[in-house]
Amino acid sequence: MRVPNSTITSNVVFGLGRLTTELDKANLQLASQRKILTMADDPSGLLQVMNLRSDMSYMDQLNRNISLGRTWLTASESALTSVQDIVTEANLLAVQMGSDNVGSAERQAAAEAVQGFLETMVTQGNSTVGGRYIFAGSDNDSPAFSLAGSTVTYDGDSTPFAVRISRESYVTVGGDGDAIFGDLFTTLSDLKTALENNDGAGVRDQMDKLDSAYDRIDGNISRIGGRGVRLDTRESILADIKLANTERLSSLEDVDYAEAAVHLAAVETAYKAALSAASQVLNVSLVDYL
Repeated sequence: MRVPNSTITSNVVFGLGRLTTELDKANLQLASQRKILTMADDPSGLLQVMNLRSDMSYMDQLNRNISLGRTWLTASESALTSVQDIVTEANLLAVQMGSDNVGSAERQAAAEAVQGFLETMVTQGNSTVGGRYIFAGSDNDSPAFSLAGSTVTYDGDSTPFAVRISRESYVTVGGDGDAIFGDLFTTLSDLKTALENNDGAGVRDQMDKLDSAYDRIDGNISRIGGRGVRLDTRESILADIKLANTERLSSLEDVDYAEAAVHLAAVETAYKAALSAASQVLNVSLVDYL
């Protein structure tokens, strides 16, 4: 049975079209270094790639959280270390001014120094990172402390700011200033009042309170160190997961260059052969066909 010319032509055109598509795909894969160019190439593989990229994007956000958290912890440690230094100076001053051999004039001058301690401590208590007050709890858009004379008021809340480090866990990086500083401001205010009143016994009464405040601040600094370790540990885990995901992504997406080059050459050869055959079958020259 004779095959109609239209059928022959259709088969030739179809074959050339298929080879053209395959040639375009082989060229694009080699140029892009990617195996999966469309959903049709590998639906399952593309879904895995999309999931991996989503996971890696989420891990990038967690790493940014960790970086922010580390900045908060560093700022907190620096501020509390300065507060510790102030407490030490205040305690030394109290020891000196608590002596019965010290006169009223000296205690009045010391009271001015204590007022300076209060002001500096409030400044440290109102430390910020990126415009957010680190000791104001979660309500950290405004200052944690306000000072009126020698009276300090806490204006934050009791929920410290925390950063997410995984889908299930957070690390506290801010602070509840009221809990951290405790009665320290009141102690300094009482010390100032005792100095102004030339009250040696009242000055001595503040020494133990200052010691307790020092220990409380020291404990908070230690906890900051522990939280930093948690951030470092999580960052290391995320780095390992990211490496594994990157390798998996590469195995799904990346082409073997040598293999792709060989495949492209084979498709080009097949394409040229098909063109030659088509030219003979349809009795047209290669130039006419193109």
